[in-house]
Amino acid sequence: MGKWILPGLAATISLTAWIVFAAGMALDWDRPVMLGIALVGAFGLEATMWTTAAALSITVFQARKRIWRWMIRQAG
Repeated sequence: MGKWILPGLAATISLTAWIVFAAGMALDWDRPVMLGIALVGAFGLEATMWTTAAALSITVFQARKRIWRWMIRQAG
C-alpha cells in the first residue's frame, strides 16, 4: 500500500493546480501567474504518470500505450 503514496501525492498536487488554474481564469489573474500554475499542473501530471507506472512495475511508455488503448476502446 505504501507504493501508492507518491502517485497519490503527485495526482493531488496536479489536480489542485488545475483547480487553482480554473479559478485563476475565472478571476482573470496575470499571465505569468497562470503560466506558473499550468506548469505545476503539467509537471504534476507527468509525475503522476511516472510514479503510477513505477508502482505498477511497468515503463511509462507501456503505461501510456495501455491508457490510449483503453481510451480507444471506450470511444469505440
